[in-house]
Amino acid sequence: MVDIVVLNYNDAKQTIEYLKSIQCYKNIEHVVVVDNNSTDKSYYELIKYENEKIKIIQSGNNGGYGFGNNCGIKYLVKNYNSKYLAITNPDVKYKESCLTACEEFLKSNKEYVIVAPRMKNIKGEIVNNAAWMIPTWKEYAFFSLIFLGRLYKLNYTKLYKKNQYLDIDCVAGSMLVINTEAFLRIGMFDERTFLYCEEVIIGIKAKRSGYKTALLIRYNFTHMHSVSIDKAIRNKINQLEIMWDSRIYTLKKYYKINKIQVLIVQFARIASLVEVWFTIRIYRKIFHEKNKINYVNIEQ
Repeated sequence: MVDIVVLNYNDAKQTIEYLKSIQCYKNIEHVVVVDNNSTDKSYYELIKYENEKIKIIQSGNNGGYGFGNNCGIKYLVKNYNSKYLAITNPDVKYKESCLTACEEFLKSNKEYVIVAPRMKNIKGEIVNNAAWMIPTWKEYAFFSLIFLGRLYKLNYTKLYKKNQYLDIDCVAGSMLVINTEAFLRIGMFDERTFLYCEEVIIGIKAKRSGYKTALLIRYNFTHMHSVSIDKAIRNKINQLEIMWDSRIYTLKKYYKINKIQVLIVQFARIASLVEVWFTIRIYRKIFHEKNKINYVNIEQ
């Protein structure tokens, strides 16, 4: 049996749809929804769905992804002594057999702390950048830049259908299943990051503690990518600022980069923000001109 942790922030409708999609799964024993200090009426909407299987709790503080998930993990361990937990976003879909396969893998392979199925997008296409090896500090600093990103790319895993699973360092945080005892040993999520970089941090902590992470090739889940993030943080520049705060923290604490390297990363941060700002401006201009042309055609 697997217990579920799912975060909610101002997104009760999506979370309720998710709960309905898994409520009949026989391999799920308990579900805890952590309302991450929503500013709307989410908690009062969600509490209507509480029952013997589903528990709604409040974090008391919107400390981000790691903080909220840690609240759910601690609650399930304290109250139910959960052995295996699935940490999921509310904007995912998966079959019961997928969850069973993840649990059975961890039961049979005690050296693994995390296992995850392959990710698909809403079009049903495999997302190849949802599993990767721990990057070098340069790769992590530059991979998301438009130009330097061509030189410093993350090492994403190639998926071969003949494999049942692949050893990997990092998997997407939208859905993963953990061996709870091992996850507690590595220190759970780092609560100093509000959002982003959790996967790399966990990958580093697991590897340094002697644990492995696996990607199941024959099972998958669907992720409506960034739906939850876009609802919570609508401004793309704000999203990018939060991402860079987390990345710089990760590089300082877990990569131990020196002062010169910190300056280089700060340069990458500024370059990234400038690139995105210009991209948004160009996109808006093209969109405006296109609408203007369409308007003229209608008038004619």
